[in-house]
Amino acid sequence: MRNILLYSIIFLSVNVIFANKLTNYEYWIDYGFENRIQNVINDADSNLYLSENIDLTHLVQGIHTFNIRFRDSLNKWSVAQTSFFYKPANDSLMDNYNYPNNTLTAYEYWVDDDFVNRKYGVINPNTSLLNLDSNFLFENINSGIHKFVIRFKDSFGKWSVAQTSFFYKPANDSLMDNYNYPNNTLTAYEYWIDDNYVDRKYGAINPNTSLLNLDSNFLFENINSGIHKFVIRFQDNHDKWSIAQTSYFYIPDDTEFNEIEYSSNKIYGYRYWFDNNLETIFTLILDNKEETFSEIINLQCPELDTLGLHVLHMQYMDSVGKWSVAVSDTFIYEGFEVSKPILKSPANNSNIKTDTILKWNIIPYISKYYIQISDTNDFSNIMVYDSLTNVTQYEINLVDLKTYYWRIKAEYEDIYSDWSEVWSFTTVEAAQSISLNTGWNLISTYVEPEIAALEDVFSEIEGSTVIVKNNSGQIYYPEFDINDIGDWDIKQGYQVYMSSAETLTISGEKVVPETTEITLTTGWNMLAYLRDNAMDIEIVLASLVADDKLVIAKDNMGNVFYPAFDINMIGDMLPGQGYQIYLISGATLTYPEN
Repeated sequence: MRNILLYSIIFLSVNVIFANKLTNYEYWIDYGFENRIQNVINDADSNLYLSENIDLTHLVQGIHTFNIRFRDSLNKWSVAQTSFFYKPANDSLMDNYNYPNNTLTAYEYWVDDDFVNRKYGVINPNTSLLNLDSNFLFENINSGIHKFVIRFKDSFGKWSVAQTSFFYKPANDSLMDNYNYPNNTLTAYEYWIDDNYVDRKYGAINPNTSLLNLDSNFLFENINSGIHKFVIRFQDNHDKWSIAQTSYFYIPDDTEFNEIEYSSNKIYGYRYWFDNNLETIFTLILDNKEETFSEIINLQCPELDTLGLHVLHMQYMDSVGKWSVAVSDTFIYEGFEVSKPILKSPANNSNIKTDTILKWNIIPYISKYYIQISDTNDFSNIMVYDSLTNVTQYEINLVDLKTYYWRIKAEYEDIYSDWSEVWSFTTVEAAQSISLNTGWNLISTYVEPEIAALEDVFSEIEGSTVIVKNNSGQIYYPEFDINDIGDWDIKQGYQVYMSSAETLTISGEKVVPETTEITLTTGWNMLAYLRDNAMDIEIVLASLVADDKLVIAKDNMGNVFYPAFDINMIGDMLPGQGYQIYLISGATLTYPEN
């Protein structure tokens, strides 16, 4: 297992009057508090240096949080300190940057949302300690909670993500003089929705509790659909209230997405909006439903009318039509430009059939795209130049055995993006390779063989093929030149007995699964799987289950799907595999599209 070293240097001042010391610390990643790591601190009088070897290989690509807190000799835990870090898709993500020679060249900071009056400073590349330009009149800021926001520019001219810290400016410096903090506890809380402080909910806090359950007697159903704020604050035993903490949430309209049918709990889509302006909302339903969503999202919005600091809110929708809590963060808006499209499929440098569909990512708020296809990589000979409205795919039918190059650009109200990267593909006949083990195999294919006779299908591995059987019990026995089966039926699965392991390659025309209807009979059927990618058997056979016709399904390994008892040992149906299913009456089956 590959480990990533994460070092954290934390300097802590200890109150010597109370002879208080740090005794323990614990840390966790993201929301994994239950999996936190706990350690004992030995003799930390003043400064503590932590060095932890943390395994981050299980994390998906994207933004994560590192959380740490400390316990003192009075058995009190500190507030959890949170830092953000980014795990790239792979270690080569940054290969184009010469990081050993990259340095910080400048910084700028501001308070609250006052980006216009930000302070800018140049960084000496030889310095190891940065003293910020402190010519900032904090005395002109009102007492209360404020944000300190800073970002840095490197030698490539790229600005970092803005880092935000909160600070409190008291009414005067002696505000806290009379507090004995080692004995301070929380005694109460109150929360409210939006600006409705009058109807706030109040609750007492047991000083011995470590987990607080809020009084949930709040009628959220009486709140209109839309964006709302949840605001909470806490009171201590000196009758002082904390800062009010605000989180955003969204109540959907009851009619939203009610036309979508759900059959498994996955991420079905996402949406985001800016500031508190629902007119900027952008919603996307995913083509492929995800257990874990780690795709890089192209965020942009032409509707933002001011430069500077804005707030992004983002939610994900699950398979029962429920939206997650909105995750909110601030960012710097420096103007709108149309992002160039990202090509999706077919994969770069792939071999494809002559009639296929080119796909690229949707760019938020963009409705018009341009596509170019050429048989030269410099596009000196353009064969297709087309404009498309409200679609992110293009169907082609090109000449066999030839390499083509394609690219896409986008337009928003006469503002054009750069061209996307150039991808290539080569048109060939469709082909599928199926691995065969020694002994019995249950197989199928999504390719209609160019020559369907079983003698031709198995010609390259005839010497290792002992016998092939179909659902009717007919056989192909190459050693004795027996072929009762005749031609390969694309809708059937076949049992194949091999004397040694081989790979069966079938070339021909790829089947369109959503237009190929399979007729099934009462009793046992050997069923072909016609999709070119995996899918959960519960989704694929949902129509047979809904009609109470499917009793059991089995794969080649003996795993079963038994819907009456909620047993699913098969999981995903796989290309190249055949399946035995038992029906109590005849039925038809059509697969979902690839």
